[in-house]
Amino acid sequence: MKNEKREILGFKVTIVGIVENLQEAVSAAGSEEAVVSDYNANVLAHSHYTILRRNICETLEKLTGIPRLRDGEGDKAKIVEKEAAYIARLEDQLGEDGLAQYESQIDELSKSIPVDYKPGTRGSGSSAIPAKKWLAYYDQLVEEDMLNAFIEKYSIETDGRSDEEVKYAVANKAREIVTARLREEEKKALASL
Repeated sequence: MKNEKREILGFKVTIVGIVENLQEAVSAAGSEEAVVSDYNANVLAHSHYTILRRNICETLEKLTGIPRLRDGEGDKAKIVEKEAAYIARLEDQLGEDGLAQYESQIDELSKSIPVDYKPGTRGSGSSAIPAKKWLAYYDQLVEEDMLNAFIEKYSIETDGRSDEEVKYAVANKAREIVTARLREEEKKALASL
């Protein structure tokens, strides 16, 4: 096990007891089943459900003919309505049981999207809304016309993602890179003492 410095709520804190391999994880969790259960819960909550929610909303837009609220026109229009707000609006417009008529289509959609465990596809928490300071990196990349090069260099998945999701993925990757570099600088500074 190892200890690692992480930033939490703006504080640099030491996290104690981080497992470094599968054997340590099984030992710490008490069983292989516990490790697999926790891993599945993490992948589902932080990756798969995000993909499903996006696809469900896109499918419901087609099935109901009721679009999500957008800012702008055409291809440049950005979705401004959160998924839960869209579903609530559909329930209001279609009635209490109005969405139930689409359950079989939504279930078929879900069956067509298997859980993807590859780390590259999950990346750096791309569904999480990054802090403003990390979003500023995205804006800077756009301003300097370097966004596409950054996306390509760090293999950020863009297919099937909204502009907002891509923006969050880029900002979160920037956070990951900058944080890792700062940790390396801290290690070098400590080693030189």
